[in-house]
Amino acid sequence: MVSTHNDTGNLTGALGYAMVYEYLFIQPVTYVNGAPWKLWFHFVTTLIIIVLGLISNPLALMIMTSQRMRKHTYSVYLTALSVCDLGNIVTRLIFWINLVSVLVTGRITIRITNVYTCRITMYACYLLMVESSWLVTILSVERLIVVCFPIVGRFLYSRKNAIIVTLCTVMAGVFIHIDSLFPPFRHFYVDGLGCVSDKASKKSHTLKAITLAMFCPLLIIITCNAMIMVSLTRRRVTVAGKIHKRQVRQVTKLLLVVTITFVVCLIPNACVFISIAIRPDSPINVIRPVTNFLMDVNFSVNVFIYIGTSKEVRAVLKGWLDRSVGYLFHSYNSDSSGSNVSNRQLDRY
Repeated sequence: MVSTHNDTGNLTGALGYAMVYEYLFIQPVTYVNGAPWKLWFHFVTTLIIIVLGLISNPLALMIMTSQRMRKHTYSVYLTALSVCDLGNIVTRLIFWINLVSVLVTGRITIRITNVYTCRITMYACYLLMVESSWLVTILSVERLIVVCFPIVGRFLYSRKNAIIVTLCTVMAGVFIHIDSLFPPFRHFYVDGLGCVSDKASKKSHTLKAITLAMFCPLLIIITCNAMIMVSLTRRRVTVAGKIHKRQVRQVTKLLLVVTITFVVCLIPNACVFISIAIRPDSPINVIRPVTNFLMDVNFSVNVFIYIGTSKEVRAVLKGWLDRSVGYLFHSYNSDSSGSNVSNRQLDRY
């Protein structure tokens, strides 16, 4: 298995190509050469992320689309974020299936077979990451307006505006990397190798992707959060209209934790990616599995943040639990009553 990866690496170098995005499901994990622990680290951590993500993101979708939460504008952004995070988790699931296949048979099961699926898959994976990053960024900007510019926030704070902003964000993400689907092509399909990239364009393309998906969002989020925290510590929040001050603080706390988690999870991976883009043989490669894991954590923990920081979210969950228990109790009593009636009828004969 390892020798195959080494041969693949030598062959791509001889042809002037570079393997692209080894961490995604479209390739074998070529950077595990000489370090089997990385393969097993991915095997365990990716499974944890998949289990958490497949539970947390559908739950977050149910919570944010519930009748009680739909009245908040931020529920629109968090609903879209859950959809993108769920898409990222699905790519990790396919990647994990390939990991199992490599461990068992020495070959990957799900692979790219032509140039069209290569380009479309790369575009889709880019899109999911960019959308997740910018939706969190929009959350920070919206919260900054509500907290620091309450008069402006009164006119902008509506569900209709939130839907418009979300759609604009999604469409912007769709068009940011759409050039990768048209000439001049950056990604190619080579028999025996799969999806590869021209080495000459890989560095610039990677830097562009990192800038748009990581560094620009991180810079905006950090700036917004700093201004919000300064504003909250210097004065009491005054918000015009029907928005209650205590509610604003509670929502701000929830969204601050979401955005800070995003920053903490993404900064290490962004630094590693920029280092590798500049110098592919950088020693920092050794911590890449750990930084990838941190990035994936961001796709699977948001619902636990909602539950831990929002009384309203906990109230929604409590309502669901109470109704479920009540339904089960009612069904049990109905079954018991039916059984007693049947027994009494049988006693007559």
